[in-house]
Amino acid sequence: MYGVHWAGAGIGFVTLAAALSSANSGYYASVRALRGLARHGMAPEFLGRLNRHYAPHNAIFVTLACIWIVLLLGYFFGEYSFYLALLLVSGFTGTTSWIVLCWAQINFRKKWLSGGNTVESLKYKTPGSPYTGIVAIVLMLFSLLMLLFSDDPVYRIAFVLGVVFIFLPLLIYTYWEKRNQ
Repeated sequence: MYGVHWAGAGIGFVTLAAALSSANSGYYASVRALRGLARHGMAPEFLGRLNRHYAPHNAIFVTLACIWIVLLLGYFFGEYSFYLALLLVSGFTGTTSWIVLCWAQINFRKKWLSGGNTVESLKYKTPGSPYTGIVAIVLMLFSLLMLLFSDDPVYRIAFVLGVVFIFLPLLIYTYWEKRNQ
């Protein structure tokens, strides 16, 4: 519109470079996190092994396989539905994290008080605790359960995937812990 036709290509190049950089750093972080989990016994041991170049090749291949599975799912389910499902699963796991944080705060306060400490000795005093935490947990659980009542099946699929992505790693970890004892 302003006669600067190259600006669109320039912005596109910068956006693509940023997206590739972000994807690369996410891939690197995922591989290293997987290796770190394996080294601490929270993932299968073979994922922590290094090759002769000191690269965690097993973790690299498993992460890459997971990326390809996600890309194939996106191809077969369509862009919109798949993007919405990813967004919903991300929100599901984020909400679950907040539920766990509220639960941890409630338990911390309970142990703090049972140890003979007082609320006044805390640096930060949560107003209405523990009731605010309980109300927050109930509301967040309600919002997660509402995914099941949507007319769009993507919401229900996202709920199931969220539950699977949270409990499957816990089950696998429990299995590995019992196996290694």
